[in-house]
Amino acid sequence: ILLSGGNFEWKRPEKFKDVAVDSPTKIKLLLKEKGIEKVDVEMTREPKYSVWRGCIVYGYAVPDTYKWTWERMEGWLILH
Repeated sequence: ILLSGGNFEWKRPEKFKDVAVDSPTKIKLLLKEKGIEKVDVEMTREPKYSVWRGCIVYGYAVPDTYKWTWERMEGWLILH
């Protein structure tokens, strides 16, 4: 599972160690609630910027003729 974005860029403040967790631990706990266990969760160094970097690569790599489909959940959606 790949996730990116600033919503995952947090660390647990030391003074809240009894009531809070860091973002990888939170993702692991959410997966466990869904019955998915024995997983390793890692965050990229800069999750806030990773989504934008991915968009730039996607924009260069995907041809204009690759149209959006809901089955693939990818492609270009022409709005005009």
